[in-house]
Amino acid sequence: MRQLINKRQQEGTPRGRPRSFVQELPTPGPPATPGASNVSQSDESVADVDKLLTSALSSHEMLHNNLMQVIADFKEVRKCDVSLSRGSCFSAQKLSELDKSRVELQNTKRQCELVKSLLADATAEKEIMYEVSVSQ
Repeated sequence: MRQLINKRQQEGTPRGRPRSFVQELPTPGPPATPGASNVSQSDESVADVDKLLTSALSSHEMLHNNLMQVIADFKEVRKCDVSLSRGSCFSAQKLSELDKSRVELQNTKRQCELVKSLLADATAEKEIMYEVSVSQ
């Protein structure tokens, strides 16, 4: 856009009174006129602006969604603070997730104990085998 403004100023376009963009466009005709390059540059600028506006709109929508999530989380925390004196501040979904995590932790602890036990047995068997082979 700046390039177009600079080019207009160099060509000597009067700046005394503002002219609308529509009036500056040449009438449709053969593309050999010098104004045709201005039209193509304008079209490119419009396309660039359109891309930027689309990007800004998608960013705005994403920010809006994130803000709504933060507001929902804040409301949940406030409910938790209010109901903390009553002894419960977790939603049903969070309680079920907590229970699942507890069960998963217990299962993992059991598996860890089993592996430790198997390692101890394997070590004991290895020592027995080593003692038998050394004594012979």
